[in-house]
Amino acid sequence: MSQQQQQGRPKPDPNLLRLHDSRHYARHTRIALAAAFSIFVVLIGGILLWLYLTRGAGIVGDRFIELITHNKIDRAYVESSSIELRQRMTLDQFTDLIARFKLTSAKSASWTVLHKDAGRQELTGKILLNDGSTEMLSVTFIDEFDDWKVESFGAAP
Repeated sequence: MSQQQQQGRPKPDPNLLRLHDSRHYARHTRIALAAAFSIFVVLIGGILLWLYLTRGAGIVGDRFIELITHNKIDRAYVESSSIELRQRMTLDQFTDLIARFKLTSAKSASWTVLHKDAGRQELTGKILLNDGSTEMLSVTFIDEFDDWKVESFGAAP
């Protein structure tokens, strides 16, 4: 009698063992892929939520600076400014303020959220000018008819 018959059980087929192992690894691979996909969805959702909550005013700020650099100060006054700002200052006063901060020679802006509550965001912007110098600008935005508008701006601390 052979040793295999003496023990009472047949020798496992190596092909069946490999099949069992591949099913085991396939199950774990599916679990790992599902976890990775879930993490990816959560990250993308978080990024989109952050953009929705903080970048809305920043996008308006970029558009505000862009209009001014392209000498469309009147459009910036009408399109990006709040009703309250337009009631407080005339287009000439607005233009003078723009000139004081040298915003007509702005090259780019990067914004940092200072304060945010329902319907209001205060951002500080580092404005890079064409000559390489920078101006620090503090801008307050308000939510006006579901759109962010510039309520006020001035020198940042």
